[in-house]
Amino acid sequence: MWRLEKGAVLLLVLNVFFYAHAASVLKTKVGNETSLSVSLTEKLNGECKCGANQDCFLKANNEPDCSCIFGYVEKLEDGAVTCLKCNCHETQICFVNDEGNADCRCASGQIEKIDDQGVKSCLSCYCPHEHECYLDESGNTACRCPKGKIEQNIYGLRSCVHCYCHETQECFLNEAGSVNCRCPTGYIEKMEKGVKTCIECDCGVYGICSLVEEEKKCTCAPSSAELDGKCVECDCGLDGLCRFESGQKKCVCRPKTIERDGKCVAVETSTLVTTHSSSLMTTILMTTIASCSCGENSKSCAYNWDNKKICECLPGYAVKDVYCFECNCGPYGSCKFVNDQKKCSCAPFTVEMNGVCVDVGTTSSKGTTDSIRTSTMISTASTVWDCTCGHTTKTCRYNVLGEKECTCYPGYAVNQGYCEECNCGPYGSCSFEYGRKRCNCKSSTVEKHGLCVVVESTTTEKVTTRMPTTLPPTTRSCSCGENSKSCTYKWDDEK
Repeated sequence: MWRLEKGAVLLLVLNVFFYAHAASVLKTKVGNETSLSVSLTEKLNGECKCGANQDCFLKANNEPDCSCIFGYVEKLEDGAVTCLKCNCHETQICFVNDEGNADCRCASGQIEKIDDQGVKSCLSCYCPHEHECYLDESGNTACRCPKGKIEQNIYGLRSCVHCYCHETQECFLNEAGSVNCRCPTGYIEKMEKGVKTCIECDCGVYGICSLVEEEKKCTCAPSSAELDGKCVECDCGLDGLCRFESGQKKCVCRPKTIERDGKCVAVETSTLVTTHSSSLMTTILMTTIASCSCGENSKSCAYNWDNKKICECLPGYAVKDVYCFECNCGPYGSCKFVNDQKKCSCAPFTVEMNGVCVDVGTTSSKGTTDSIRTSTMISTASTVWDCTCGHTTKTCRYNVLGEKECTCYPGYAVNQGYCEECNCGPYGSCSFEYGRKRCNCKSSTVEKHGLCVVVESTTTEKVTTRMPTTLPPTTRSCSCGENSKSCTYKWDDEK
């Protein structure tokens, strides 16, 4: 009886030991090997000799080995294995960097984000093929094309296409949706050995930059002047020229005007007689502006620096004795007064008849076509061709149809056959339609206060896009009343 009880007790002890040992064995996977954790008892028996922050395990061949515990990363140096502590977010992966220190990184398809407390974490990115992930200004994940490519959206399918631009240029999609290259803001295009490059050339928002014999040149808008390589606001009024000397504003006033409070104003003298004195006093009337008139048929009137009156007349009129009088030679010629006599300068293949330039093929009661052709050859051989588009004109010529063609300086455009002030800044071209200024802004720009300015990037549904947008040309309303002849806005928004 005692032997039976003793055998049962022994069997019970063996079962307890077996289940205790089985409970201490935990099957895991390390790399490509299947391993078994070793119990504390086996460690104490000397089967594993692991260092600090390490755990012991049995490999598939029942050989003991050591690995770093959770929260540590293994570092192998001179054949010795040590475990470095990782302070990574739960979304990050711990690794040993090139300096041999524990570091954290995001897995493939994720991007790192640092919050206001400096804590790093990883966010998942869901970007189309060829796109790269980044964080927008709001801290959200967004997608964009890598450097050297630009996004193209065709029927809702987004893809990145190659840009074959110089490293100094920026890539964009033109109005036709094709890839093109341009210079960024503050740069200008230059050809070097047949290759288009961009070099720095910035004159500010009030100027247009150009290269003249490899040198930077700023063409400043009216009411502005160049200072330290930029065009800045500088206004001395209608009777003065503004410039900078040694960094200080200086007004160069025309004759019979003086500078007062940064403006050139006209000067008049008046005689004052008082009961206390019979002396004469000279008074400066600061609010008086010298009048300038070329008559009701004039377009504009101004004085040059020699105090000479300059008149620009309406079509069909010309200057005579500093006033505008009727002078019309028809659509094929220009008219002017010489020694108070009307003179027509006719276009090629036209001839003057009865004070009007007519086509060579035109017949009249005074002669036949052949006689007109003969007189034309005589006339064109002796006539000095006259063409004018105003004092702000670069070139003026007549085409074969007898139509006057004007090329204006930067900041001016043709209006009724003459060059007038018209500037929309470096991001747009300016023109006149029915006498009104019109800004034709480039893609990604919009008209504001008479200037074309750049449109900022927009973020929609966690995707930031900066697609070039063709904006409709805008016309700004300007009125000086029913008795005015013209109305325009200056660059400083003054009417």
